[in-house]
Amino acid sequence: MTCTEKTTTAVLTPFLPRKIFSKYADLRCGGDFGGVSVSFAGGFAVVRSGIGEDNTAKAFDVLAGMGVKNVFFLGSCGAVSPLEVGEIMLVQKAFDMTLKNASYPASGLNDMVERAFARDALPFKKGSVCSLPRPEDGCSEIFPAIQKKGVDCIDMEAHFVFNNAKRRGIGSSVVLYVSDIPKAKPFNAELDRQDRAAVSAARDNAVRSVVNMIGDRQWKMSSGS
Repeated sequence: MTCTEKTTTAVLTPFLPRKIFSKYADLRCGGDFGGVSVSFAGGFAVVRSGIGEDNTAKAFDVLAGMGVKNVFFLGSCGAVSPLEVGEIMLVQKAFDMTLKNASYPASGLNDMVERAFARDALPFKKGSVCSLPRPEDGCSEIFPAIQKKGVDCIDMEAHFVFNNAKRRGIGSSVVLYVSDIPKAKPFNAELDRQDRAAVSAARDNAVRSVVNMIGDRQWKMSSGS
């Protein structure tokens, strides 16, 4: 079934499958809009963009066309600081590969996510991320600079989420779960059973907490959705 709706709120993810969100929300209908997968769940939309800068920009074109005003991004990252596989991080600052250009979330949305995590007794950390233009195995030469800068993790979208959101007047917040540790447990290596379970739990807990937050009557009243 394909449909389009206007909504003020969306969850954006590069790759998380629809079935994970279906555990916590009634995804009634949706479709493919210019290569961007969109599912609607009454008060919000779930948008699956694909990875990287270009796909993130394309997704924001779709989000802006839908009238979205608030975006919560859920994705994974590789730990550079002493984070462990399966930990959740609420991003406070994102850099591009040069480490000279920084971007930021909408503080009000981050506050809402913090309250949701506290309500659900979900452990998380606050930190920074460097968004790379290609997978981490092609960017190992900048790891020393990333570590020297004190950046906590790497991904391929957060900086571009914040920039695209700001350019379109959309609020954004980014939640990442640690799926790998590049120097010790690379993203393309097979994780052991314990690490796989930790990643799955972090992913599902982050999705559940954010989706439940959006569904709250208090959120709907404050956002006007």
